[in-house]
Amino acid sequence: MQDSGESWYYEHSGARTGPVERDKLRDLIRSGSVGPSTLVWGGSGDWVEVEKTALAEDLTAARGGAPPPLPAAAVDNRLAWAIAIAPVIGAGIEAGLPGWDLWWIYFGLYIGLCFWDVQRLNAAGYKAPRSAWAFLVPGYLWQRATLLKQPKVHVAVWVVCFVATLFLPMA
Repeated sequence: MQDSGESWYYEHSGARTGPVERDKLRDLIRSGSVGPSTLVWGGSGDWVEVEKTALAEDLTAARGGAPPPLPAAAVDNRLAWAIAIAPVIGAGIEAGLPGWDLWWIYFGLYIGLCFWDVQRLNAAGYKAPRSAWAFLVPGYLWQRATLLKQPKVHVAVWVVCFVATLFLPMA
């Protein structure tokens, strides 16, 4: 654990920020501006994540004693995959019911899956993207991947599926 020095630097948007006094850094942790994986440097050694320093005790105080979010690897991505392939699912339903105007199926499918996913992310301890992002599905998937620090593969799959449905023959 690193805890040397009274002045600390921390990473913010890819830039070194500081120096700040230890009390100021603790205030940033408690406010949520600095999180467990934020890189800090206390004057010696390498940059390390806050959770690997003596400042980690402030993370617990910032969460009100609640446990940290589950590791991203433990978060179930099945709903994200369902959202990503929803254009193909909707197109399949439309193909099975020719002559019907079923655009609302896509809309309902997206809204339902996104709201369900938001609930699951919140239950895992994450501050999930706002449900309003369901109206802009690639935006929701992008926000979700950023939150979980995962690759944006769900966004790419959604775009490919959506574009592919544009070229499907109309009945």
